Amino acid sequence: MNEKSVPSDAEWYFRQSEKSREFYIVFGETCRKYGVMWSEAAPAVRECISDLVKLTLERNAAERRLKAVLAGDN
Repeated sequence: MNEKSVPSDAEWYFRQSEKSREFYIVFGETCRKYGVMWSEAAPAVRECISDLVKLTLERNAAERRLKAVLAGDN
């Protein structure tokens, strides 16, 4: 019998993707940097934080791509 094992909640949590972990790290750092409590933030503030997080993630990805190109790992 070929059963697909289902991870426990704890296993799932610790196996999050690298992108997911990066998102939560950047999100937390951004909120702390600007003193924002997400659950209490106004919609305009949430939108700004979301935009900053998106831009930061895109910049980080671009930096990783550039490093790979410069290292010859196209």
